[in-house]
This record gives sequence, C-alpha cells and structure tokens, in this order.
Amino acid sequence: MLDQEGPFTVFAPTDEAFAKLPVGTVENLLKPENKNQLAKILRYHVIADKVYAADALKAKHAKTLEGNSVTISINEGAAQVNNSNLIKTDIDASNGVIHVIDSVLLPPTKQKSHSKSVSQKSCQSATHVTSSPPQWHSRQTNTRSRRLTRRSY
Repeated sequence: MLDQEGPFTVFAPTDEAFAKLPVGTVENLLKPENKNQLAKILRYHVIADKVYAADALKAKHAKTLEGNSVTISINEGAAQVNNSNLIKTDIDASNGVIHVIDSVLLPPTKQKSHSKSVSQKSCQSATHVTSSPPQWHSRQTNTRSRRLTRRSY
C-alpha cells in the first residue's frame, strides 16, 4: 500500500508503543490466520492525503484507509490522535508525511463508539466515527528522498 505514489499520512507507533500491547498480541497478529486483522490495523494508521500536524488539528477528524475515522485533538496541552500522543510530527517523505505516536491505534470494534489507542492493558477499542469526511488542507513543501514504507520511521 505505501509503495504506491500516495500521498499518504502515516501515524507511526514507536517500538515503545508496541511494547505497551498485551503480551503475545504482536505474535498473534503475525500468524497467517490473522493477516486480515493485521492489515486492518495497519490501514487504520494511514490517511490517503499528505496532512501536516497544524492542518490535522484544524480538521479534528480524518478517515483512514481502513474506513473509520480517527480524532485529532489537543488534550492537556498535548496533540493526540485518538488517545495516542503525537511525539514527533511533519516528517516529510517522497510520498507523504509521518507523525510518530506513542501508542498503537486499533480500529473500532463497534459502530458509533469511542476509540482508544492501546496504552492500557486491553486490546479492545473503538473510535469516534464522524458522518462527514474530513476537510484536510495539505501544505505543499519540498520532500526529502524518504518514502513511506513499513520501516521508514
């Protein structure tokens, strides 16, 4: 998916974010029988547009490639996507932009419920789904020779 031209915005969890998941979660998701579930989670971290942090905060919601929306907000002075903190933003790549987050985002399990990033003990979550599409206003800048791939962040 990210080998395509894009543009894309990726909310990229750190290694520490994956370490917050319950023991065995990553190993379970990597099993062949869970390939579709893993792909759904990965698509939930990607938006089909190049969106910088300031524009994301103005939009407040964005539809992911998974099909559900994430919420972008300020909470206690920290920028967040769902309940995950944005710890580094606006990393340019040739086909988009990367925002580093401190928790893994999980797509909703139920319609019309609220999402939590995985920073607690449970892997069960849902997200606030908006009925209107996000209004992203991308900023055009010169990009470095970085390309969004599985390990580019």
